[in-house]
Amino acid sequence: MLKWSYPLLTGLAGIALIIVLWNMSQFSGNQALQGEVNARQQYINQTVSLNQLNNQIIRLLAGRSAETNDEELKQLLAEHGVTFTYTPPATPSTAAVEGSKPSPAQPSKEKASK
Repeated sequence: MLKWSYPLLTGLAGIALIIVLWNMSQFSGNQALQGEVNARQQYINQTVSLNQLNNQIIRLLAGRSAETNDEELKQLLAEHGVTFTYTPPATPSTAAVEGSKPSPAQPSKEKASK
């Protein structure tokens, strides 16, 4: 064996060891970041589901408020930026004149921007 090969091979082994240790630390860091990304994605998915539920609740409350003419409920919705218009169902006499059958009441909700 050559006189210079031992120090060279020892140096290369040391460099390889440093690279392996660096790779292990990067792997651990990537796992931590991946866990954080997964937690954020789960939050986003849950938020979408809750947003759909919130919209349904708002529609039901607006419909109930319009049907019963509940001023307190209208005020509560308005305080949270929800405004809506209500078209009452056509009466049977009006519907017969217009040639259409009466349809159930469908309140339309407009969400005001804050």
